[in-house]
Amino acid sequence: LDHDDDGISDENETLVWGTDPYNADTDNDGINDYDEIFVYMTNPTLEDSDSDGLTDSSEISVHLTNPNNDDTDVDGLTDGAEINLWQSNPLVYDADNDSDFYYHFNDCDDQNANINPGKPEKLNGFDDNCDNFIDEGFNFTDRDNDGLKDWPEFHIHNTDYRNSDTDGDGIKDGPEVNVYAVQGANPLIFDEDSDSDGWYWFEDCDDENIYRSPGLNEVLDAIDNDCDEEIDEDFIDLDSDSDGLSDYEEYYNTSTNPNDGDTDNDGLSDGIEVNTYAELGANPLIFDEDNDADGSYWFQDCADDDNERAPSLLEELDGKDNDCDEEIDEDYKTIDSDEDGLSDYEEYNVINSNHYDEDTDGDGIDDGTEVLVKTSNPLIFNFDNDNDDFYDFEDCNDLVAEIYPEATEIWNGIDDDCNDLVDDNLKRQNLVLTIPQTQIIHSWDAVNDTLVFGLNNIPTQVNTEITWKIGNYDLKENISNQGTRLDINSLECGKNKDNLTMLLCGNGTSNQQIKATIVDSGFTTEFVWDIDMIVWIPPPTFTEILLSFFTSSIGLVFISSIVLAIAAIGLFVNFRISRKNELEEAYAAYNIPSVKFDYTPDYSKTVLPSAPDLSSLESRINIQSSEIELPDLPATIPVIQLPSKIIEEEDIVELVDIPSRIID
Repeated sequence: LDHDDDGISDENETLVWGTDPYNADTDNDGINDYDEIFVYMTNPTLEDSDSDGLTDSSEISVHLTNPNNDDTDVDGLTDGAEINLWQSNPLVYDADNDSDFYYHFNDCDDQNANINPGKPEKLNGFDDNCDNFIDEGFNFTDRDNDGLKDWPEFHIHNTDYRNSDTDGDGIKDGPEVNVYAVQGANPLIFDEDSDSDGWYWFEDCDDENIYRSPGLNEVLDAIDNDCDEEIDEDFIDLDSDSDGLSDYEEYYNTSTNPNDGDTDNDGLSDGIEVNTYAELGANPLIFDEDNDADGSYWFQDCADDDNERAPSLLEELDGKDNDCDEEIDEDYKTIDSDEDGLSDYEEYNVINSNHYDEDTDGDGIDDGTEVLVKTSNPLIFNFDNDNDDFYDFEDCNDLVAEIYPEATEIWNGIDDDCNDLVDDNLKRQNLVLTIPQTQIIHSWDAVNDTLVFGLNNIPTQVNTEITWKIGNYDLKENISNQGTRLDINSLECGKNKDNLTMLLCGNGTSNQQIKATIVDSGFTTEFVWDIDMIVWIPPPTFTEILLSFFTSSIGLVFISSIVLAIAAIGLFVNFRISRKNELEEAYAAYNIPSVKFDYTPDYSKTVLPSAPDLSSLESRINIQSSEIELPDLPATIPVIQLPSKIIEEEDIVELVDIPSRIID
């Protein structure tokens, strides 16, 4: 009997295999009991025959592993562990190359027995425990207590995390990295302190100079002693010698001793010499003299060799600048001690008069009047020799009482009123007596009478120059008595040939003007007479008229024209005769009779016949020409050879040029 139809009898199932005869798959693993026993040789009563964590069915159908061997690939790992835990292949042998008991699939480095999930993490740059982190845990440790965590020491700074001073220069790795790195410190390189001043090179501004380091105090020596990038800054506001100059300024600008208030020992502090008197020439390094011992130094004193001149003195009237204000005796410009109208300054410095005596020269004129009014010299005694109340410097002639500045000018050739002009402001027309008078017109019979003019009452001591003119003609030949008298004799027109006679006779009866001019002492006076001159001249003869005409410009032109006309006629006649002779000779040479053809008016009356009418003839010719047919020309025209003839010499005829007949 086989109640479960699994191919195994109930008896065998019960007695032999221990399976359930009523259940074809006793262990419910998906494989019937028969296949398990006879095909796969698995235990039909166990779901997992090899106890590897995989059912027999999954091993056979899914994983293809041996259901009777818990380690199909014999690598030490059960098939179930490989599949369910390690996700490895249960059919492929899994190696442990470094024999650290960790297979390759769970060992991050199966070639290194020191690296596997069971190892503790070390600071070595490897993932010792295979947790995908390298050297984790060392980010928080500082084994050497140098201020740097072990992890950055090893991985970043390359320093020894077990040695706080990797380069052995006395500075821990932490400060070198965290504090001094910006200054150039390196925890792997030994940092020097060349000048052994306790400051490393990267801290010291000059590691070769023991007098320069951050720990020193600043000294006034033009060096940055304390390495703060400022030189002698502590002395900018410090005045050690209280001379008004800072130590810094004394050291750098004035070169004075900052610890001695008077470097040159001249009694003036350095500050006063620099701040107050430098523009006057004071120098705090050079001893300033007071040569005249007047209490003022040379640069204050306008004359250090004169103790009467110093800024502290009062001004005196002595021609010196006593108070050194660049003005001399200025206090006396408004003082007039002698009340003469001149200041003491002016009398002492300009005029040299006595400023305590109003009349220095004792001439009765005070100094002020002499200088300001009279413009005389107050140092020289002035006289009035002619007692005309005018001193010698006012009077142009102090020996003549009639000559003085206010005198009346008279016509005498002398400057009576002392104005440097002789005989000025005089009406000479009123002083001179003219003969005859000038205000009337005088009639002069020039042919019969002598003309006499005169100028009287001219002082003999006056130097005069007198000229007379009639029109523009100078009458110098007719004057006498030093020019005061003019005589013009009666005219003899036509006989006397002198210039004046010819001029007046030529003018004939006419109005004339005689002018007398007197020049004296630079003044000019004129006297004018109007003359009605009467001149009778006999009429000229016919001969004189002809002679006058032919000698005139018109007569000369007339004569020249007649001569030219006669010459032209002669030339024309001569030309005609010569031409006629040439024609006669030509006619004779060619045997041509000399016949003269005359033109008569009858020829102009001849009537010529009209031309015949040829129009009918023209039409007939046109008709005939249209009916005539001309024969065609041959294609070639024969050339006719004409006999040539040699021209003999005797056959040559000479052509004679026969002149044409000339009709006169």
